[in-house]
Amino acid sequence: MSDSQPALQLQLRRLGADAVACPGMLYEKRPDGTLLLRCYTLERAAEGKGRIPAGSYAVDITFSPKFNKPMPEILNVPGFEGVRIHPGNTVEDTEGCILVGETYASDTLSSSVLAFDPLFAMLREARAKGQISLFIQESADGKQDDERQGQVQGGSDARGPVDQGRDAQGRQGNA
Repeated sequence: MSDSQPALQLQLRRLGADAVACPGMLYEKRPDGTLLLRCYTLERAAEGKGRIPAGSYAVDITFSPKFNKPMPEILNVPGFEGVRIHPGNTVEDTEGCILVGETYASDTLSSSVLAFDPLFAMLREARAKGQISLFIQESADGKQDDERQGQVQGGSDARGPVDQGRDAQGRQGNA
């Protein structure tokens, strides 16, 4: 691994915000460029007050006074300090952080601890090897509704459990 290449690259694809929340999907970018879905995300909808600006960020594992333990921190977010990736179910559980969960429906994440624990283990392992990068991307114009609908399973308004280790096309990866 070269010094310029992070040990782990994450990509958050936002699916478009409604009046309350901004859901997304968090992927691991593999060395061959494939994206493996790791979990769903949820942020506050209001950009500038509750949502991290789109762009590239470094992620570190630092001590969180709020959680009283080491947690992933997104560094150098304009206008914010102490921005974390952590478990949570609704926007009421965040003041500007990224929440993670295994399922998403109606502005609510479920199984957030089940999604967070393996993600955090992966982040800790990667950080021991080098840098972690996070690229936050807004949904492309005109695609957010298609992407939202494309994730609905079983004809309901629920996105099913993440099958961790599958790429963006649903193929099994070497996770």
